[in-house]
Amino acid sequence: MTMRETGRDNVLEILRSCSDFSDVRKAGILFHGTCEEITGELGGGGYDGVFWTAHSPDIAQAYIPKSGVTTWIHAPGADERDDRLMPAQNTGWLMRWALAKAGVTLEDLDITWNGLRPSSWTIPPGWPTEGDLDDHVKSLGYVADGMGLYTVSLSYRDGVEQIMPADWKLPGHLIVVLPKDMEITEPVWSEDALGYAPHNRIADFDRFSEAGIKAFRMGDQLQSSFQGNVGHEAVGILRSGREGLSWLAIEATRHDGPDASVWHGAETPEFAAFMKRINPAYRTAADIEKDSRRYAVMCDSHRPFDKTVLARAEPERSKASGFWVDKSPEDVWLMDRETAEEVCARLSFNNPRIVREEKAMDIIARQREMNPVSEMDDGPGI
Repeated sequence: MTMRETGRDNVLEILRSCSDFSDVRKAGILFHGTCEEITGELGGGGYDGVFWTAHSPDIAQAYIPKSGVTTWIHAPGADERDDRLMPAQNTGWLMRWALAKAGVTLEDLDITWNGLRPSSWTIPPGWPTEGDLDDHVKSLGYVADGMGLYTVSLSYRDGVEQIMPADWKLPGHLIVVLPKDMEITEPVWSEDALGYAPHNRIADFDRFSEAGIKAFRMGDQLQSSFQGNVGHEAVGILRSGREGLSWLAIEATRHDGPDASVWHGAETPEFAAFMKRINPAYRTAADIEKDSRRYAVMCDSHRPFDKTVLARAEPERSKASGFWVDKSPEDVWLMDRETAEEVCARLSFNNPRIVREEKAMDIIARQREMNPVSEMDDGPGI
């Protein structure tokens, strides 16, 4: 898909100046997810005439469909697996797969049709069963739901229908918009509009546009396949606001997932990779989180058959006070990764290792609960 971007260099200039996503927010950048090709200026939707955007890529990409077409296939019961597939007049992916598996053509089946259903046909050697189809669908990674249905994705290549693997996503784009000098207003809804969901207030959208309003904000809800309706703020850009907008497109796919934390971070992998590409100094949310992590240096006790794990104590500790602790979480030395690597490199015995803060503190706390006695100093001094 080729996009005819407008003002790409303007958007790139702003994005390259951003050190992290907080700077992207400050620049007022907006985002729109789509699987459609945009060949001219940005336009409004056919339903409402509004070009809808969000404040972050994660929300925008949730509006990209996972697949162009979805269909359902029933998983056969144990007593149905040996049943032969029934031919169909529609030579979609299923019939093409069955014909190819048996190595025959539709004419070889000598079908007598009763409307759209076959009343009789020849079953050639190798003609697939319901079980064969079920195994094929499973091989593509699909899992039947509680009602025994597979929800499968289809795609069209050169006009030919194909079933796609379960992890396939429809290619799309994340549109990155620079709304320079564009005022985003709070909408004043008409009394009639209040009887409709915000996204269905078409008459008011038209009224805003006729009044010369460039853009407005409102509450909206995206539909997650896992979380149901997810609320967010949407920015609708009207006709006068779209004139002269600068934008660029990034290849992207649908953003959704079973973990609710999928909505806790504004960036998506596609946007983060793009920002790193145009500005290697850009710090993604993952970079910031990684830099904020703290670690402990731990080792095993040198006493035979003793499974106690020791943690390096605060650097102010001495040989007299003990370099290592096994039951005092408050005395564990928590450090950044670089420091932890330096400390660990100076140790050779008792299996020294670097452990994330959460795990290290849990180990020491559990040891205190199991045996609340005085600290030992079994670790190597450093």
